[in-house]
Amino acid sequence: MVSSYNGYVLFAPDDFTWSEYGAGVFERHTYVFATIAALYYPLVVFLLPYIMKDRPAFQLQLPLMLWNTGLAVFSTIGAFYVVPLALEPVWAGHSWTTAICAWQGFDDRRAFWGFLFNLSKFVEFGDTVFIVLRKKELVLLQHYHHLATCLYCWYGAMHKYRYDNTNAFFAGMNLCVHSAMYSWYAASRAGWRSPKWLMMLLTLLQTTQMVAGVTIMYIAIYGDSAAGCGRWVAEDPWGVSAALVMYMSYFVLFGKLFADNYCGKRTLKKPSSKMSSQKKAS
Repeated sequence: MVSSYNGYVLFAPDDFTWSEYGAGVFERHTYVFATIAALYYPLVVFLLPYIMKDRPAFQLQLPLMLWNTGLAVFSTIGAFYVVPLALEPVWAGHSWTTAICAWQGFDDRRAFWGFLFNLSKFVEFGDTVFIVLRKKELVLLQHYHHLATCLYCWYGAMHKYRYDNTNAFFAGMNLCVHSAMYSWYAASRAGWRSPKWLMMLLTLLQTTQMVAGVTIMYIAIYGDSAAGCGRWVAEDPWGVSAALVMYMSYFVLFGKLFADNYCGKRTLKKPSSKMSSQKKAS
């Protein structure tokens, strides 16, 4: 069930094949990607906050707006190409199980944007840099999910694509969610005041993505073997386990974020005695 799409794809080379431009790039430049991933925590998560500890926060409104706008545009274009790549079997009359499990080869020019999606996970480390430079709170969900997603996309590009079509589904979902998320960030940095219901909707959308991810994995593992399901767990059980842990942990962390921000009553902190005395003195 190999796709044979030959239409125009923005920036995609005419001779695109996944083994050459997808897995091939990651294989040929393994040390570069490994160095970037290995240095993310020591430099960005630990050293940079230490450097910024006694320094004033940078505002970075314009750079942050441009950064988020760029990622929003990239995600929207990527979704335009990758989502049809994932859903093409369904549109052709096949079942969802077949669409998820049947190997498609990815020698399809639209998959070039799936390759760019994998690369973008290294670029998104910049999100953490902006948070630290602006001296905003750096929570576990933020830095952990960036590193884990980056490593999974690296694994998916080099190995996982051989087993089924789940890479296209995972990438398509993430690109759709990021299209909305980065657009919201860009608009907020431009001065737009977002209504609370929209912020809730975005967090709920991110949480729903994790539920969908686990569901897709369940189908890929336990679905009809005649449709190709089960190859992943049979040939790479450790990879399956790592992916399940990743998606389940994301679900817990995003669920906690939603509960902390939007469920229950949030109590206001009482001003300290020092602040009270200063206020009286003024």
